Amino acid sequence: MMDRLDKMSIVLIMVLSILATGMIAVHRESPGQSQIANASFSKAHPAKVSDAASFYGDVEALIKSARYEEALTALQKTMEKYPQKPESQIYMAIIYNRQGDMEKAISLCRRSIEKNPDLLELATANLNDLVQKGIPKLKREKKLKPNDEKVSTLLQDLYFCQRKFGQGCE
Repeated sequence: MMDRLDKMSIVLIMVLSILATGMIAVHRESPGQSQIANASFSKAHPAKVSDAASFYGDVEALIKSARYEEALTALQKTMEKYPQKPESQIYMAIIYNRQGDMEKAISLCRRSIEKNPDLLELATANLNDLVQKGIPKLKREKKLKPNDEKVSTLLQDLYFCQRKFGQGCE
């Protein structure tokens, strides 16, 4: 025969099962929620997908379609409206990187990660190529101009990003 503790355990298991089933049903995503403009952002920040879609969806779509000037304008409007959003700096670095302005992209990337380490996943997902291509290029430039402080600073910033991205340092 079951004693009182066994009955309470069974009831508790049933209640937890019902709650878990309800939570799963509530958290299933609807068909429209699953699409945002930049898949790498959703992988980097699954908890912030809806937040990003509401603030950066247009910017991501413009970046994805290589309309960088329009993306920069849209991002600046977003930054004026929501200055507290730290992701803006990373998106700006992404735009500068895609436009070929390595210097601005590197500086923004480092400053953003230093100010807000939570942006590391977003930066890693979208700016990894900046580190991969930038370090060899700046190392060559450093050999040509060994006393150039600007090159040295940019190289240091890239090494910082490389360490933060978990790639180790050369």
